[in-house]
Amino acid sequence: MLAPVFFYTSNLTGPYQAAAFVLCCFDARFRHVFDAFIRHMGFEYIDVVSVAGGGKILASPEEASDRAFLLREIVASRQLHNTQRILVMTHRDCGAYGGETRFQG
Repeated sequence: MLAPVFFYTSNLTGPYQAAAFVLCCFDARFRHVFDAFIRHMGFEYIDVVSVAGGGKILASPEEASDRAFLLREIVASRQLHNTQRILVMTHRDCGAYGGETRFQG
């Protein structure tokens, strides 16, 4: 069976500009909080990268190449979308850090 194909055409009249580059954890339990925070900040368009641990990829990456990848994504967002703000998000009990049990709660 063939997968459905979706096409989208933007209604933007000028160049796309992202209000922020956001690095967050890919844990879907927090998606509703993430979306509410983005609305609260008044951001209409953002560039998002979701990876295990969110900010962990910068603070303590598994491989040096992980940090290098993320930094290239930030540069691309700034160059392509004139992004001026970077948000780095993490959450409590993140499995990428070992969860609360690693830190005795």
